[in-house]
Amino acid sequence: MNSQHSSRTRAGVSALAALTLGCAACSPSPSEDPAVTAAIADLETAVAAAKAEVQRLKDIDELENLASVYGHYVDKSRHDDVADLFAPEGVVEILGRGVFIGQDRVREYMRNLSPGNVGPRDGSMFNHMHLQPVIDVAPDGKTAYTRSRLFVMFGIANVNAQWGDGIYENVFVKQDGIWKLDYLHGYQTFYTNYEDGWAKKASAIFAPYDRRTDRNRSRTIPIPRRSYRRFTIATRYRAAPIITPIRRGTTERHSEAPMKATRALLLIAFAELAVTASIAQNAAAQGPAFPTVNPPATLAGTLERIKVHGDSLAGNLSGDSADRDVSVYLPPSYATDSRRRYPVLYLLHGFTDSDDRWFGFSGPHFVNVPGAVDRAVAAGAREIIIVMPNAFTKFQGSMYSSSAATGDWEAFVAKDLVAYVDEHYRTLAKRASRGLAGHSMGGYGTMRIGMKYPDVFSSLYSLSPCCMAANLTPATEQFARAAQVKTDADIAALAPADFGTKAMLASAAAWSANPQNPPLYLDLPIADGKTVPDVVARWAANAPLAMVHQYIPSLRRFDAIAIDAGDKDFGIEGTVRTLDRILNDYDIAHVSEIYDGDHVNRIDERVASKVLPFFSAHLAFK
Repeated sequence: MNSQHSSRTRAGVSALAALTLGCAACSPSPSEDPAVTAAIADLETAVAAAKAEVQRLKDIDELENLASVYGHYVDKSRHDDVADLFAPEGVVEILGRGVFIGQDRVREYMRNLSPGNVGPRDGSMFNHMHLQPVIDVAPDGKTAYTRSRLFVMFGIANVNAQWGDGIYENVFVKQDGIWKLDYLHGYQTFYTNYEDGWAKKASAIFAPYDRRTDRNRSRTIPIPRRSYRRFTIATRYRAAPIITPIRRGTTERHSEAPMKATRALLLIAFAELAVTASIAQNAAAQGPAFPTVNPPATLAGTLERIKVHGDSLAGNLSGDSADRDVSVYLPPSYATDSRRRYPVLYLLHGFTDSDDRWFGFSGPHFVNVPGAVDRAVAAGAREIIIVMPNAFTKFQGSMYSSSAATGDWEAFVAKDLVAYVDEHYRTLAKRASRGLAGHSMGGYGTMRIGMKYPDVFSSLYSLSPCCMAANLTPATEQFARAAQVKTDADIAALAPADFGTKAMLASAAAWSANPQNPPLYLDLPIADGKTVPDVVARWAANAPLAMVHQYIPSLRRFDAIAIDAGDKDFGIEGTVRTLDRILNDYDIAHVSEIYDGDHVNRIDERVASKVLPFFSAHLAFK
């Protein structure tokens, strides 16, 4: 699958978002269509809106965490830490106790809550919980207003114990990218002793500190008059409600934020990459939108392009041919040493891509396998045979999955293709001498097929694998265009820049085929504007990060596993880190690397410097 870098990571992306990520470097057909220009402008607007929504949701998460940290520090009598949560001129106003302005006064107020004690004390409790927060971030993202319920449990063992309840209405400011408390306004509704509870007895709120003595009654706690003179700092926030009127869809509880953040991130992935692909296909005058590599003038080895019949693909409902083009690279000594046999690396290309582009038959591309192999061998890598099948289908990519709509691509690669190559070439026809690798959609296929066929392959290398994570909340707007595609003619009529629609259709053909739904024989996760749970579940079941836990015994059998991604490969980089963590959790030996790059700009280099040396070190050559 071919693409360029879009932006960040995020945490948890869907198979669809990762798939669309892999399409931005599709081979462009030049276009000056005004509709494309308009589409780019619309998508750029969508990107900006989605980024703003993601930032708002991140702010909501950070603000609730800040409130929780405040409660924790109060409970543990960490006075200095509490003060550090405030802006330099931050204000505390506790009803009945006074107004405290500035970090030093906040610190003094906190010390008076537990005089002579810093840090947790055996036998004491001052649980200070913020519950049911409502959070409203200002449009400029620089201030925020929150309202939450305070619930207090405090006491000293064998002395006393009380309940407390109240409301916090707070103002926060963002300073140097960090949220700080600017005005903490709390007022208690009651305190009551533990035994009686609030139903029987609720005491009055405390008196201000400057009108009562401390617990030892040895001195009166002073509050300088300047605190009261500066009270306007607090009252400026009373000019408007602390919580602005709640508008449906604009203010929500923190628990709703993660799901909305995920959906917004998916929108960003889709929109930004659509912009990238549109620009790539509309800018022929500026040249290709990704770095290209010219095929070498001469090769040390030999290239062949053959046809391989796949029984596993025969009868697919899409009507794709079961006779697939396959590119083969034979090493230099293959023609001169007729008794020598070789390991084989099976290499899988990405979405909208093909073997002829990777092997240079169609001119410059972002990678040239024969040239990369020759450089690797010259640098010391051992000679192997390289084989790549053409997985370009009616939907522009097979996803290397098993489907009634597109055929059983898992079995084609692991059985039909391997059997043909072992029969027609001088291979070391054994598991220990076979490797499997791929990029983007091919990286996805590497993990998918590898997990299911550990008896066929001994080593795996997945470069920038797409489609790793499940999306349980597909967005309706992402599937609106795909739902309009009803026939083969509709597919053929899709604009070159409309790769997102193609990606959705390819995913549906691979993961949610329906033999009773001609002529495309697929179901989408969204139908009539509503989520179809069964289809969503089928897509999720095809996500390697969901599948991997079922295939741990298979993965333990591999002699070597490697995964990588560029640090600017949005979405994919995050899922590679997640897979790395999962494999570490299961103590499965592997190599994982996040390198300086995007989705395509260093693939040619990494095939030569990483992939070929990896298999040279781990495949059996005898």
